Amino acid sequence: MHSSGQSQLRITPVMPGTKSTPTPVTPAPIQVKPGTASTTMSMPPAPEASHKQAKPRQHGKPKPPTFAVLRRSTRKTKRPDRYTN
Repeated sequence: MHSSGQSQLRITPVMPGTKSTPTPVTPAPIQVKPGTASTTMSMPPAPEASHKQAKPRQHGKPKPPTFAVLRRSTRKTKRPDRYTN
């Protein structure tokens, strides 16, 4: 049990040293992206995320519901209401 504790202590100092190298490498690419596409990161990220998630979902569900909702709102007092239900 003690040996495992010591091995972990040794790994801890090694991890920060290894991470220290990738850390500087990450900031470089991150700065290049916002700088090159600062406008793209401002708006596209939000719409792209919702569009991507909304597109696949809308294709599957919204299609049938749209018909029912459209028929209901168009002829609410007519028979189509029972057909949709």
